[in-house]
Amino acid sequence: KKRIQGFSDIELNNNGIELAKHTGERLADTEFDYVYSSPLKRAHKTAELVTQNRYEIIDDDRLKEICLGDYEGRVMSEIGEEFKKFFDAPEEFVPVNGERFEEVILRTKDFFDKVIIPLEGKADRVLIASHAAAIKCMLSWIKKVDVKDLWCGPFIKNCAISIVELKNGQLQLKEEGIIL
Repeated sequence: KKRIQGFSDIELNNNGIELAKHTGERLADTEFDYVYSSPLKRAHKTAELVTQNRYEIIDDDRLKEICLGDYEGRVMSEIGEEFKKFFDAPEEFVPVNGERFEEVILRTKDFFDKVIIPLEGKADRVLIASHAAAIKCMLSWIKKVDVKDLWCGPFIKNCAISIVELKNGQLQLKEEGIIL
């Protein structure tokens, strides 16, 4: 329906369930040391299905989708030009009662700084289940790109996989937006 979700805590729909199950089948032989997720139902359920309920899932608010404030719950076709900056000029996007992309970048960076980087040498593989805009925010600072270039590279489709390597305290993007 192209309904704007953001912080709205909705259930994962049937299409999302099927995509997560398929991804889980493709990753069935992959072992994870830790699994982190946005606490929003749709991301947490995705993590459960992808990992086939084999792991404890640790929810972290810093992995939530961007808060889109007054836009949430509305259908894209209703908004039109008003929402255009979200994709076309993310550095200028300021949703009423919501978050700017810079704020999402800071909170996801804080998650990596305080949770992921300290795992170096203690964990080989970590799964993070989040949301398209939040993931693009994570990847933008890992790639060291400006907010204006946030949407460069592949769009993060549902259940797409991005691979980030942590070595000597540095994060490097190896793959972005792979569909299994």
